[in-house]
Amino acid sequence: MTKFNLKNLASDKPSIKYCTAKQAVELSKQNPQALYPKLDVFLPFLDGENHVLKWVAIIIIGNLAGVDRNKRIDRLVPKLAGFLHTKELITAANSIKALGSIALAKPKFRDEIIRHMLTVEGANYISKGKISPECRNVVLGHVLTTLGELPDEAIRKPVVTAFLKRQTKNRRPAVREKAVELLKRHCK
Repeated sequence: MTKFNLKNLASDKPSIKYCTAKQAVELSKQNPQALYPKLDVFLPFLDGENHVLKWVAIIIIGNLAGVDRNKRIDRLVPKLAGFLHTKELITAANSIKALGSIALAKPKFRDEIIRHMLTVEGANYISKGKISPECRNVVLGHVLTTLGELPDEAIRKPVVTAFLKRQTKNRRPAVREKAVELLKRHCK
């Protein structure tokens, strides 16, 4: 990967800013240890107005969870969990993926993270200025995908099994199918 300058995330030129963001995401996937010392560069984006940079920060946090020996990401779990109810589908979806990565890397947070993810069943997301049940169903699909990546013992808990059973009646076919698959695979 070519060398890049994280200061370019503040560039006024979108092509430079977003190219740098894309490179940072890629580095966080391929060599998280190399980007981990720069974690603090991304934290202000969590509260910023730029949605794309917020999503990049969320993704990077998830990607760095496996190398977080200094427990810097631990304190971010509540912030990411809060994003599950921000009304923005993409923010919620990226947060679910990041929280799933944290749950895999840091089992001590697994139950708390699962509890937060299950709350999206009652969340409202906005599309075209209106509450969209279909957006919630898309987010529920992300929750199911993430749950499917967790160990069996996490899925077999009664609260998760009950959630999965409810999702077998979801209006979105992909969500129903994923819930049925998870029940068959993990809850025999």
